[in-house]
Amino acid sequence: MNTTKKYASTALAAALGVTALAGCGGSDDTSAGSGASKGSGSKTVTLVTHDSFNASEAVLKQFTKESGYTVELLKSGDAGAALNQEILTKGSPRGDVFFGVDNTLLSRALDNGLFTAYEAK
Repeated sequence: MNTTKKYASTALAAALGVTALAGCGGSDDTSAGSGASKGSGSKTVTLVTHDSFNASEAVLKQFTKESGYTVELLKSGDAGAALNQEILTKGSPRGDVFFGVDNTLLSRALDNGLFTAYEAK
């Protein structure tokens, strides 16, 4: 594997690993979300992001190979539109991970309880 693909795969794995565990949504309902949080033993992580997010098929395949999880991308407009949609659906999240909140929008996400705390074991 070339170095660029290796770094991209590692970066995607790190981003998904941390944020998948942090989750999307402020609900204590364990049935919330789709994909990895389902009790069905699903090995799919639904990544909600903005339209300009780009991960190549090679990177996604490498992530699946290394983690055992398949990534399903759900693109939701620009970063502001994606954040608005996630705030509106936080009681019933559309995905397991929300990626693409920059410093400008982060305060809105936090003020609306979009993310849950996670402490690594």
